[in-house]
Amino acid sequence: MTLTWPTVLWGAAGAAALVRAFWNPARVVTDAPPLGCPGMGCDPGLMFGPSSASMYAVTSGRVHAMDPTLGLQIVSRVEPVLVTYQGWTALDNLRVGQDVRLGQNLGQALRGLTFAVQQIQPGGKLVPLEPASWLAARGLKPSSVASPLWCAQGRKILVPRAVASCGFRLPDPSSVMLLPVSTMTE
Repeated sequence: MTLTWPTVLWGAAGAAALVRAFWNPARVVTDAPPLGCPGMGCDPGLMFGPSSASMYAVTSGRVHAMDPTLGLQIVSRVEPVLVTYQGWTALDNLRVGQDVRLGQNLGQALRGLTFAVQQIQPGGKLVPLEPASWLAARGLKPSSVASPLWCAQGRKILVPRAVASCGFRLPDPSSVMLLPVSTMTE
């Protein structure tokens, strides 16, 4: 039997689909309900409810900082971004320098939680990205709880002009997404 490149390609795609079907990490920031979208007062964070909820890693990376003021910061291994969780109160045995993987339970947010994403540019400059759009472009959602807020609408997000005027960038589209995702300003 001779293996041809289409056979290998489709076999690899099938194997990847099976792995994805059986290994389904948490693909949300938290289980808490979203309470506020980015842009209110030009705040770049997604805000979640004051309920006891799990927090999940939305990228594979390394813990950069753990500080009540800075929050829990994770530098992605996949792309040059820094994701920040502020408002956590109990972390699951995390320490600075530790590796985390997509979907890993990071701990509990017992009071409100704020989530933000910043792109790391050459020279270390941090540029805020609109987090709901960044999540959607990677097949992730802000919360497992449904919400009518614009930032919790899944794969088709219409970002209000007020948010765009704050200087947040919309993220570059992800090259690994198979589902259509659209993020645009009003």
